[in-house]
Amino acid sequence: MLSEVALVKARQAIETLYSGICSVMTYEKVLKSNKTTGMSEAVKYAEIPCRVSYSKSSTVALQENLAGAKGQQVKLFIAPELDIPPDCKIIVTQDGLTVEYSASAQRAHYPTHQEIELILFEKWA
Repeated sequence: MLSEVALVKARQAIETLYSGICSVMTYEKVLKSNKTTGMSEAVKYAEIPCRVSYSKSSTVALQENLAGAKGQQVKLFIAPELDIPPDCKIIVTQDGLTVEYSASAQRAHYPTHQEIELILFEKWA
C-alpha cells in the first residue's frame, strides 16, 4: 500500500497529463411553470480537467479482421472524487475538438483517478 505522500505525488503526476476539460450533464425531472413535470438537461460538473485516451480493444481488433470495421475504445481519465453516473452526457474539449460522449457503466476507480469508458452520445434514453 502506498503512503499518503506517494498517493498525492502519483495523483499530481497523472493530473499533469490532463489536456482537456469536460462538463457532465444529467437528464432530470423538472417542475415546469405550468405545474407539470418534464425532463431537462442539467449541469452536474462544469469545466473539469480530464484526459481522453483512444485505443483499440481486442474485440474491436477481432471485428476489424472479420468485417473490416473500424472502431476504437474511448476512455476518460478524471478525478476520483467525482460521482459520474452511467448514461450521463460528457462533453469533452481536448486538442481543439469538442465531442459529446455518454458514460458507460464500466468504470475503474483508483485512489489517484478514475477511468470511464465512453461511447458517442446519440440521445437521452
